[in-house]
Amino acid sequence: MTTAFTTYPAALYHADPHEGGPSLSSSIGNLIVSRSPRHGWLAHPKLGGVRKVQTKTFDRGSLIHKLVLGEGAEIVAVDAADWRTKLAQQQRDDAYTAGKIPCLIADLEDAQEATVEINRQLAAYGIELTGRSEVCALWAETATDGTEVQCRAMLDHWLPVDRMGTIYDLKSCRSAHPAAIQRHIPGYGYDLQAAAYVRGVERIEPERAGRVDFVFLFTELDPAVTVTPVRRSGTLRELGERKWNRAIDLWARCLTANDWPGYVNDIIEIEAPPWALTDFDNADFAAELAAS
Repeated sequence: MTTAFTTYPAALYHADPHEGGPSLSSSIGNLIVSRSPRHGWLAHPKLGGVRKVQTKTFDRGSLIHKLVLGEGAEIVAVDAADWRTKLAQQQRDDAYTAGKIPCLIADLEDAQEATVEINRQLAAYGIELTGRSEVCALWAETATDGTEVQCRAMLDHWLPVDRMGTIYDLKSCRSAHPAAIQRHIPGYGYDLQAAAYVRGVERIEPERAGRVDFVFLFTELDPAVTVTPVRRSGTLRELGERKWNRAIDLWARCLTANDWPGYVNDIIEIEAPPWALTDFDNADFAAELAAS
């Protein structure tokens, strides 16, 4: 695989454009590390091939992503009050089939207003998305055993400046409160994602090694549009790098052996968790009191 920045339509990227076999993405890597290699195998388009079913509910996050970044799937505005009519449903389904974003005109107008506010807040933070959006990064990693692992990533926005650069990643979320974000990042594998993306950029342009920043743009849309920009601290950065390295090693091992285990490889024994014993003892004590 060529080590480079390039551009692919979203559908082609998610289908894995690497011609030499399956490549590793941060989302597959997170599944392998947080769940099991079996889960990663099932989700990969060139392995198990089980893709998420496109829901028929309005995806405001994708719409905001398109409006803020200026790249991505085409928007199809449907002139209807809601999705109840057969015509509106057909237009919606046709848009999904074509890989586009269907939305009602009223929802589009709301999203456009939200985008104005998002851009205002970004400007207040000194953030300007003047680089390239939806950039595909292709590179190779080396596992601990020496196996070369082909990798890919789709950067929301890449802004190179001199010998440095910043990756901006837009996340729509229910809460952009810092306490919620602190849970979101490791909980959803965003720490691994950031580590992978930074590594990819540094592999493609080694002159920027150690100078690539990664900033999450967590955006709460309801009840008020609120943007919280987040940069990883030392411990969170280290955690993400360790997860990404583990994903590379697991991927290399499983792909070479064509063996994708689930959670365990043999019968295991499990003890009662402390809370279960406590709950039972409390219930038993309550029963004794009731009988006395």
